[in-house]
Amino acid sequence: MTFLEVIFASAALGLLVISLTSAIGFMVAREARLQHRLACSELAHRLIIMHLDDPGSMPSDSLPITYGRDYYRWESDLSELNIEPVSRDLLESRAADKTLDRFREITVRVWLSEDSGGTRRPEQGVPQVVLSRVFDRLPANPDSLEKLTGSDDDLRRLIEIITGEGDG
Repeated sequence: MTFLEVIFASAALGLLVISLTSAIGFMVAREARLQHRLACSELAHRLIIMHLDDPGSMPSDSLPITYGRDYYRWESDLSELNIEPVSRDLLESRAADKTLDRFREITVRVWLSEDSGGTRRPEQGVPQVVLSRVFDRLPANPDSLEKLTGSDDDLRRLIEIITGEGDG
């Protein structure tokens, strides 16, 4: 073996090590990013469930939420849906208007907080998830209905939902 062959073999071995190290680093960073996105999805889903179960139990959106070792920020938007009946009979019926006014859409965005390497406001490039759910304010689950009729205030809220006078 000549000296040049040893140099070329060492250089080739060095390039191979650099390539493998870069690939492993990329995979580790990709895995961490996917874990953050998964955490964002889980938190967004939990926040939607919390809102559907009891809107008063939602955490403050001005403070980050701890999930594992990381912190996440969130924001939500609740909007009314404009549903139009497909049947002319339903369109003329006043009862149909009340029935269709019960539906709402909640959208929750969760992203990695600045305390964990993200940002204070959601920006492109930061692990984040946006989940939306359309829901009927009148509960279909017997347990939820029982909870909603547990007190006079809850019963009043249920009557407002049914009559179309409530907003939440």
